[in-house]
Amino acid sequence: MERQNEIEPDKIYVQMFGSFRMTYQGQQIQLGKWLSAKMIHLLLLLICRRGEGVTRSELIWRLYGADENDSQSSNSLRAMIFRLRRSIQESGLPEGEYISTKGGRYTWNNQPLETELDVETFQKLVKAGFEEIDPVHRVELLTAACKTCSGDFMPDMVSDEWVGKTSWRFRELYMRALRELTSQLKSQKRYAELLEDCELVLKRYPSEEWQCMKLESLNDMKRYREAVEYYEALETEARQTCTPFLSQDLKEQYLKAKNMMQYEVVEMEQIQKDLMPMLLKPGATSCEYLEFVDIYQFMMRVFAREGISSQLLLLTLVGPQGAELESSGMLEGARSSLESAIQKTIRCSDLYTRYGSDQFLVLLASTGQQGGEAARERIQERYCAINRNPQITLRCELRDICPHEP
Repeated sequence: MERQNEIEPDKIYVQMFGSFRMTYQGQQIQLGKWLSAKMIHLLLLLICRRGEGVTRSELIWRLYGADENDSQSSNSLRAMIFRLRRSIQESGLPEGEYISTKGGRYTWNNQPLETELDVETFQKLVKAGFEEIDPVHRVELLTAACKTCSGDFMPDMVSDEWVGKTSWRFRELYMRALRELTSQLKSQKRYAELLEDCELVLKRYPSEEWQCMKLESLNDMKRYREAVEYYEALETEARQTCTPFLSQDLKEQYLKAKNMMQYEVVEMEQIQKDLMPMLLKPGATSCEYLEFVDIYQFMMRVFAREGISSQLLLLTLVGPQGAELESSGMLEGARSSLESAIQKTIRCSDLYTRYGSDQFLVLLASTGQQGGEAARERIQERYCAINRNPQITLRCELRDICPHEP
Protein backbone atom coordinates (compact mmCIF):
# COMPACT_ATOMS: atom_id res chain seq x y z
CA MET A 1 0.00 0.00 0.00
CA GLU A 2 2.81 2.39 0.78
CA ARG A 3 4.25 1.94 -2.71
CA GLN A 4 1.15 3.54 -4.17
CA ASN A 5 2.24 6.86 -2.66
CA GLU A 6 5.92 6.60 -3.62
CA ILE A 7 7.23 8.86 -6.38
CA GLU A 8 9.56 7.01 -8.72
CA PRO A 9 12.12 9.34 -10.33
CA ASP A 10 11.91 7.93 -13.86
CA LYS A 11 8.16 8.25 -14.31
CA ILE A 12 5.76 10.84 -15.64
CA TYR A 13 2.67 11.01 -13.44
CA VAL A 14 -0.54 12.16 -15.11
CA GLN A 15 -3.52 13.35 -13.05
CA MET A 16 -6.89 13.29 -14.81
CA PHE A 17 -9.24 13.21 -11.83
CA GLY A 18 -10.29 16.69 -10.73
CA SER A 19 -7.99 18.49 -13.16
CA PHE A 20 -5.29 17.76 -15.72
CA ARG A 21 -1.74 17.80 -14.39
CA MET A 22 1.54 16.16 -15.39
CA THR A 23 4.45 15.84 -12.95
CA TYR A 24 8.02 14.58 -13.17
CA GLN A 25 10.30 14.12 -10.15
CA GLY A 26 7.70 15.83 -7.96
CA GLN A 27 7.51 18.97 -10.13
CA GLN A 28 4.68 19.98 -12.45
CA ILE A 29 5.58 19.75 -16.13
CA GLN A 30 5.09 23.15 -17.74
CA LEU A 31 4.10 22.70 -21.36
CA GLY A 32 4.14 26.42 -22.05
CA LYS A 33 1.94 28.83 -23.95
CA TRP A 34 1.17 26.35 -26.75
CA LEU A 35 -1.08 24.20 -24.53
CA SER A 36 -4.61 25.00 -25.74
CA ALA A 37 -7.76 23.09 -24.74
CA LYS A 38 -7.67 21.17 -28.03
CA MET A 39 -4.02 20.28 -27.49
CA ILE A 40 -4.86 18.94 -24.02
CA HIS A 41 -7.55 16.85 -25.70
CA LEU A 42 -4.97 15.51 -28.16
CA LEU A 43 -2.49 14.78 -25.37
CA LEU A 44 -5.22 13.06 -23.36
CA LEU A 45 -6.15 10.77 -26.26
CA LEU A 46 -2.52 9.83 -26.91
CA ILE A 47 -1.69 9.12 -23.27
CA CYS A 48 -4.85 7.11 -22.57
CA ARG A 49 -4.22 4.96 -25.68
CA ARG A 50 -0.45 4.84 -25.39
CA GLY A 51 -0.26 1.08 -25.78
CA GLU A 52 -2.09 0.86 -29.10
CA GLY A 53 -1.89 4.43 -30.40
CA VAL A 54 -4.56 6.44 -32.21
CA THR A 55 -5.06 6.56 -35.96
CA ARG A 56 -4.80 9.83 -37.81
CA SER A 57 -8.39 9.54 -39.03
CA GLU A 58 -9.75 9.05 -35.50
CA LEU A 59 -7.82 12.06 -34.17
CA ILE A 60 -9.19 14.26 -36.96
CA TRP A 61 -12.71 13.04 -36.27
CA ARG A 62 -12.48 13.49 -32.47
CA LEU A 63 -10.73 16.86 -32.56
CA TYR A 64 -12.37 18.49 -35.58
CA GLY A 65 -15.43 16.40 -36.37
CA ALA A 66 -14.15 15.86 -39.92
CA ASP A 67 -12.84 12.96 -42.00
CA GLU A 68 -9.27 12.32 -43.04
CA ASN A 69 -9.84 13.81 -46.51
CA ASP A 70 -10.52 17.26 -45.06
CA SER A 71 -7.28 19.07 -45.89
CA GLN A 72 -7.76 21.91 -43.40
CA SER A 73 -8.33 19.55 -40.46
CA SER A 74 -5.45 17.35 -41.59
CA ASN A 75 -3.06 20.31 -41.72
CA SER A 76 -4.31 21.57 -38.34
CA LEU A 77 -3.56 18.18 -36.78
CA ARG A 78 0.00 18.17 -38.19
CA ALA A 79 0.57 21.66 -36.82
CA MET A 80 -0.78 20.69 -33.42
CA ILE A 81 1.41 17.58 -33.23
CA PHE A 82 4.41 19.76 -34.09
CA ARG A 83 3.54 22.29 -31.34
CA LEU A 84 2.95 19.53 -28.80
CA ARG A 85 6.34 17.93 -29.54
CA ARG A 86 8.00 21.33 -29.25
CA SER A 87 6.27 22.03 -25.92
CA ILE A 88 7.49 18.68 -24.56
CA GLN A 89 11.05 19.44 -25.69
CA GLU A 90 10.96 22.81 -23.91
CA SER A 91 9.37 21.44 -20.72
CA GLY A 92 12.60 20.14 -19.16
CA LEU A 93 11.84 16.46 -19.66
CA PRO A 94 14.74 14.20 -20.72
CA GLU A 95 15.25 14.11 -24.48
CA GLY A 96 13.38 11.40 -26.34
CA GLU A 97 10.68 10.62 -28.86
CA TYR A 98 7.55 10.90 -26.73
CA ILE A 99 5.18 10.94 -29.71
CA SER A 100 5.96 8.61 -32.60
CA THR A 101 4.25 8.29 -35.97
CA LYS A 102 4.05 5.06 -37.95
CA GLY A 103 1.60 3.87 -40.58
CA GLY A 104 -0.84 6.71 -40.02
CA ARG A 105 -0.95 6.04 -36.27
CA TYR A 106 0.28 8.35 -33.49
CA THR A 107 1.58 6.74 -30.31
CA TRP A 108 2.69 8.06 -26.91
CA ASN A 109 5.83 6.12 -25.99
CA ASN A 110 6.82 4.85 -22.54
CA GLN A 111 10.46 5.53 -23.44
CA PRO A 112 12.61 7.15 -22.20
CA LEU A 113 10.15 7.62 -19.30
CA GLU A 114 7.31 5.39 -18.20
CA THR A 115 3.95 7.14 -17.87
CA GLU A 116 1.57 6.41 -14.97
CA LEU A 117 -2.06 7.57 -14.96
CA ASP A 118 -4.17 8.09 -11.86
CA VAL A 119 -7.19 6.63 -13.68
CA GLU A 120 -5.33 3.38 -14.34
CA THR A 121 -4.06 3.22 -10.76
CA PHE A 122 -7.63 3.72 -9.57
CA GLN A 123 -8.98 0.88 -11.73
CA LYS A 124 -6.21 -1.49 -10.60
CA LEU A 125 -6.87 -0.73 -6.92
CA VAL A 126 -10.62 -1.22 -7.30
CA LYS A 127 -10.10 -4.55 -9.09
CA ALA A 128 -7.62 -5.72 -6.45
CA GLY A 129 -9.95 -4.58 -3.67
CA PHE A 130 -12.92 -6.55 -4.94
CA GLU A 131 -10.75 -9.63 -5.50
CA GLU A 132 -9.16 -9.45 -2.02
CA ILE A 133 -10.54 -12.00 0.47
CA ASP A 134 -9.05 -10.57 3.67
CA PRO A 135 -11.50 -7.88 4.96
CA VAL A 136 -8.82 -5.62 6.46
CA HIS A 137 -6.65 -5.65 3.33
CA ARG A 138 -9.77 -5.15 1.20
CA VAL A 139 -10.52 -1.96 3.13
CA GLU A 140 -6.94 -0.75 2.60
CA LEU A 141 -7.14 -1.28 -1.16
CA LEU A 142 -10.56 0.32 -1.56
CA THR A 143 -9.56 3.26 0.65
CA ALA A 144 -6.52 3.86 -1.55
CA ALA A 145 -8.71 3.60 -4.65
CA CYS A 146 -11.24 6.15 -3.39
CA LYS A 147 -8.45 8.56 -2.41
CA THR A 148 -6.92 8.22 -5.88
CA CYS A 149 -10.23 9.27 -7.45
CA SER A 150 -9.94 12.87 -6.28
CA GLY A 151 -12.68 14.29 -8.53
CA ASP A 152 -14.53 13.82 -11.80
CA PHE A 153 -12.58 12.73 -14.86
CA MET A 154 -11.35 15.82 -16.79
CA PRO A 155 -14.22 18.09 -15.63
CA ASP A 156 -13.13 20.97 -17.87
CA MET A 157 -13.68 18.79 -20.96
CA VAL A 158 -16.85 16.98 -19.92
CA SER A 159 -18.78 18.49 -22.86
CA ASP A 160 -16.81 16.19 -25.19
CA GLU A 161 -18.83 13.02 -25.78
CA TRP A 162 -15.94 10.62 -25.09
CA VAL A 163 -14.85 12.48 -21.94
CA GLY A 164 -18.46 12.69 -20.70
CA LYS A 165 -19.04 8.94 -21.09
CA THR A 166 -15.68 8.12 -19.51
CA SER A 167 -16.39 10.49 -16.61
CA TRP A 168 -19.74 8.81 -15.94
CA ARG A 169 -18.15 5.35 -16.06
CA PHE A 170 -15.48 6.35 -13.53
CA ARG A 171 -18.06 7.95 -11.23
CA GLU A 172 -20.11 4.75 -11.26
CA LEU A 173 -17.00 2.70 -10.47
CA TYR A 174 -16.09 5.13 -7.67
CA MET A 175 -19.56 4.82 -6.14
CA ARG A 176 -19.42 1.04 -6.39
CA ALA A 177 -16.05 0.98 -4.63
CA LEU A 178 -17.24 3.45 -1.99
CA ARG A 179 -20.38 1.45 -1.22
CA GLU A 180 -18.30 -1.70 -0.74
CA LEU A 181 -15.79 0.21 1.39
CA THR A 182 -18.47 1.66 3.68
CA SER A 183 -20.13 -1.75 3.96
CA GLN A 184 -16.82 -3.30 5.05
CA LEU A 185 -16.11 -0.47 7.52
CA LYS A 186 -19.56 -0.85 9.03
CA SER A 187 -19.22 -4.62 9.43
CA GLN A 188 -15.82 -4.05 11.09
CA LYS A 189 -17.33 -1.34 13.36
CA ARG A 190 -14.81 1.23 12.11
CA TYR A 191 -17.32 4.04 12.41
CA ALA A 192 -14.86 6.95 12.58
CA GLU A 193 -13.39 6.02 9.18
CA LEU A 194 -16.89 5.46 7.81
CA LEU A 195 -17.94 8.93 8.94
CA GLU A 196 -14.86 10.46 7.33
CA ASP A 197 -15.67 8.78 4.00
CA CYS A 198 -19.29 9.97 4.17
CA GLU A 199 -18.24 13.57 4.78
CA LEU A 200 -15.77 13.39 1.89
CA VAL A 201 -18.28 12.09 -0.64
CA LEU A 202 -20.95 14.56 0.55
CA LYS A 203 -18.67 17.44 -0.41
CA ARG A 204 -18.49 16.12 -3.97
CA TYR A 205 -21.81 14.37 -4.53
CA PRO A 206 -24.34 15.43 -1.88
CA SER A 207 -27.16 12.92 -1.92
CA GLU A 208 -29.64 11.40 0.49
CA GLU A 209 -27.85 8.03 0.43
CA TRP A 210 -24.73 9.48 2.05
CA GLN A 211 -26.64 11.85 4.32
CA CYS A 212 -28.43 8.83 5.76
CA MET A 213 -25.14 6.93 6.05
CA LYS A 214 -23.60 9.86 7.96
CA LEU A 215 -26.55 10.00 10.35
CA GLU A 216 -26.33 6.25 10.90
CA SER A 217 -22.58 6.52 11.58
CA LEU A 218 -23.10 9.27 14.15
CA ASN A 219 -25.72 7.13 15.87
CA ASP A 220 -23.42 4.08 15.84
CA MET A 221 -20.73 6.23 17.49
CA LYS A 222 -23.30 7.36 20.09
CA ARG A 223 -22.88 10.97 18.96
CA TYR A 224 -26.61 11.52 19.13
CA ARG A 225 -26.54 15.26 19.67
CA GLU A 226 -24.46 15.76 16.51
CA ALA A 227 -26.85 13.50 14.58
CA VAL A 228 -29.84 15.59 15.68
CA GLU A 229 -28.08 18.85 14.78
CA TYR A 230 -27.10 17.47 11.36
CA TYR A 231 -30.66 16.36 10.55
CA GLU A 232 -32.12 19.68 11.66
CA ALA A 233 -29.60 21.50 9.45
CA LEU A 234 -30.72 19.33 6.50
CA GLU A 235 -34.33 20.08 7.32
CA THR A 236 -33.68 23.83 7.41
CA GLU A 237 -31.83 23.69 4.08
CA ALA A 238 -34.65 21.68 2.48
CA ARG A 239 -37.20 24.21 3.65
CA GLN A 240 -35.17 27.16 2.39
CA THR A 241 -34.53 25.62 -1.03
CA CYS A 242 -38.04 24.16 -1.44
CA THR A 243 -36.59 20.69 -2.05
CA PRO A 244 -38.71 17.53 -1.65
CA PHE A 245 -39.42 16.26 1.84
CA LEU A 246 -36.67 14.40 3.69
CA SER A 247 -37.06 10.65 3.41
CA GLN A 248 -38.44 8.25 5.98
CA ASP A 249 -34.98 6.65 6.34
CA LEU A 250 -33.49 9.99 7.39
CA LYS A 251 -36.44 10.60 9.69
CA GLU A 252 -35.95 7.21 11.37
CA GLN A 253 -32.26 7.88 12.04
CA TYR A 254 -33.18 11.30 13.44
CA LEU A 255 -35.85 9.84 15.73
CA LYS A 256 -33.40 7.19 16.90
CA ALA A 257 -30.90 9.90 17.84
CA LYS A 258 -33.61 11.95 19.59
CA ASN A 259 -34.76 8.87 21.47
CA MET A 260 -31.24 7.88 22.56
CA MET A 261 -30.43 11.40 23.78
CA GLN A 262 -32.77 10.82 26.72
CA TYR A 263 -30.42 8.14 28.04
CA GLU A 264 -27.47 10.52 28.20
CA VAL A 265 -26.62 11.81 31.67
CA VAL A 266 -27.04 15.57 31.33
CA GLU A 267 -27.94 18.47 33.59
CA MET A 268 -31.43 19.96 33.71
CA GLU A 269 -30.13 23.21 32.17
CA GLN A 270 -28.99 21.33 29.06
CA ILE A 271 -32.33 19.54 28.81
CA GLN A 272 -34.23 22.82 28.98
CA LYS A 273 -31.89 24.32 26.41
CA ASP A 274 -32.55 21.41 24.05
CA LEU A 275 -36.30 21.77 24.52
CA MET A 276 -36.37 25.49 23.80
CA PRO A 277 -36.83 26.63 20.17
CA MET A 278 -33.60 27.85 18.60
CA LEU A 279 -35.03 31.28 17.79
CA LEU A 280 -38.17 32.88 19.14
CA LYS A 281 -39.69 35.19 16.55
CA PRO A 282 -43.16 36.40 15.65
CA GLY A 283 -45.19 34.66 12.99
CA ALA A 284 -46.30 31.13 12.24
CA THR A 285 -44.19 28.13 13.22
CA SER A 286 -43.06 25.97 10.29
CA CYS A 287 -42.08 22.31 10.29
CA GLU A 288 -41.56 19.37 7.95
CA TYR A 289 -44.70 17.54 6.86
CA LEU A 290 -43.99 14.35 8.83
CA GLU A 291 -43.51 16.42 11.99
CA PHE A 292 -46.74 18.29 11.18
CA VAL A 293 -48.60 14.96 11.12
CA ASP A 294 -47.21 13.94 14.53
CA ILE A 295 -48.00 17.33 16.08
CA TYR A 296 -51.46 17.44 14.49
CA GLN A 297 -52.40 14.02 15.86
CA PHE A 298 -51.16 14.94 19.33
CA MET A 299 -52.93 18.32 19.32
CA MET A 300 -56.20 16.67 18.33
CA ARG A 301 -56.11 14.71 21.58
CA VAL A 302 -55.29 17.87 23.55
CA PHE A 303 -58.04 19.87 21.83
CA ALA A 304 -60.58 17.10 22.50
CA ARG A 305 -59.69 16.93 26.17
CA GLU A 306 -59.75 20.70 26.69
CA GLY A 307 -62.67 21.41 24.37
CA ILE A 308 -60.58 23.73 22.18
CA SER A 309 -61.79 24.55 18.69
CA SER A 310 -59.39 24.54 15.76
CA GLN A 311 -59.35 24.79 12.00
CA LEU A 312 -57.30 23.41 9.12
CA LEU A 313 -56.49 25.75 6.24
CA LEU A 314 -55.31 24.42 2.88
CA LEU A 315 -53.65 26.99 0.60
CA THR A 316 -53.13 26.03 -3.05
CA LEU A 317 -51.37 27.96 -5.80
CA VAL A 318 -53.15 27.59 -9.14
CA GLY A 319 -52.54 28.76 -12.68
CA PRO A 320 -54.94 30.38 -15.14
CA GLN A 321 -58.49 28.96 -14.89
CA GLY A 322 -57.48 26.85 -11.89
CA ALA A 323 -54.92 24.75 -13.78
CA GLU A 324 -52.28 22.83 -11.84
CA LEU A 325 -48.80 24.34 -11.91
CA GLU A 326 -45.63 22.66 -13.06
CA SER A 327 -42.32 23.33 -11.32
CA SER A 328 -40.76 26.52 -12.64
CA GLY A 329 -39.07 29.72 -11.57
CA MET A 330 -42.47 31.47 -11.53
CA LEU A 331 -43.88 28.81 -9.20
CA GLU A 332 -40.92 29.15 -6.85
CA GLY A 333 -41.45 32.91 -6.68
CA ALA A 334 -45.17 32.54 -5.95
CA ARG A 335 -44.48 29.84 -3.36
CA SER A 336 -41.98 32.11 -1.62
CA SER A 337 -44.55 34.95 -1.62
CA LEU A 338 -47.21 32.67 -0.12
CA GLU A 339 -44.91 31.40 2.62
CA SER A 340 -43.97 34.98 3.48
CA ALA A 341 -47.67 35.89 3.67
CA ILE A 342 -48.32 32.96 6.02
CA GLN A 343 -45.40 33.80 8.30
CA LYS A 344 -46.34 37.46 8.58
CA THR A 345 -50.07 36.90 9.07
CA ILE A 346 -50.71 34.20 11.64
CA ARG A 347 -49.41 33.68 15.17
CA CYS A 348 -46.40 31.71 16.39
CA SER A 349 -48.81 29.35 18.19
CA ASP A 350 -50.18 28.29 14.79
CA LEU A 351 -48.38 25.67 12.73
CA TYR A 352 -47.82 25.34 8.99
CA THR A 353 -46.02 23.03 6.57
CA ARG A 354 -45.44 22.76 2.85
CA TYR A 355 -47.54 20.02 1.25
CA GLY A 356 -46.25 19.18 -2.22
CA SER A 357 -44.84 21.71 -4.64
CA ASP A 358 -47.75 24.17 -4.65
CA GLN A 359 -49.66 23.74 -1.36
CA PHE A 360 -49.36 24.70 2.30
CA LEU A 361 -51.28 23.37 5.32
CA VAL A 362 -51.98 25.61 8.32
CA LEU A 363 -53.27 24.43 11.72
CA LEU A 364 -55.14 27.29 13.39
CA ALA A 365 -55.59 26.65 17.12
CA SER A 366 -58.10 28.30 19.49
CA THR A 367 -59.99 30.16 16.80
CA GLY A 368 -63.64 30.17 15.84
CA GLN A 369 -65.11 30.32 12.38
CA GLN A 370 -64.76 34.09 12.26
CA GLY A 371 -61.12 33.96 13.36
CA GLY A 372 -60.30 31.38 10.72
CA GLU A 373 -62.04 33.38 8.00
CA ALA A 374 -60.16 36.50 9.10
CA ALA A 375 -56.82 34.66 8.94
CA ARG A 376 -57.68 33.30 5.49
CA GLU A 377 -58.59 36.76 4.19
CA ARG A 378 -55.42 38.36 5.61
CA ILE A 379 -53.23 35.71 3.99
CA GLN A 380 -55.06 36.19 0.68
CA GLU A 381 -54.65 39.97 0.82
CA ARG A 382 -50.99 39.85 1.77
CA TYR A 383 -50.21 37.28 -0.93
CA CYS A 384 -51.92 39.42 -3.59
CA ALA A 385 -49.94 42.43 -2.40
CA ILE A 386 -46.51 40.80 -2.74
CA ASN A 387 -47.06 38.28 -5.54
CA ARG A 388 -45.49 39.51 -8.78
CA ASN A 389 -47.24 37.09 -11.12
CA PRO A 390 -51.00 37.76 -11.35
CA GLN A 391 -51.46 34.56 -13.40
CA ILE A 392 -50.71 32.47 -10.30
CA THR A 393 -53.59 32.87 -7.87
CA LEU A 394 -54.35 31.49 -4.44
CA ARG A 395 -57.18 29.11 -3.58
CA CYS A 396 -58.08 28.71 0.12
CA GLU A 397 -60.08 25.92 1.79
CA LEU A 398 -60.96 26.23 5.48
CA ARG A 399 -62.33 23.29 7.49
CA ASP A 400 -63.41 23.09 11.13
CA ILE A 401 -61.75 20.32 13.11
CA CYS A 402 -64.01 18.50 15.51
CA PRO A 403 -61.75 16.23 17.57
CA HIS A 404 -63.31 13.48 19.63
CA GLU A 405 -61.36 12.16 22.59
CA PRO A 406 -61.05 8.38 22.40
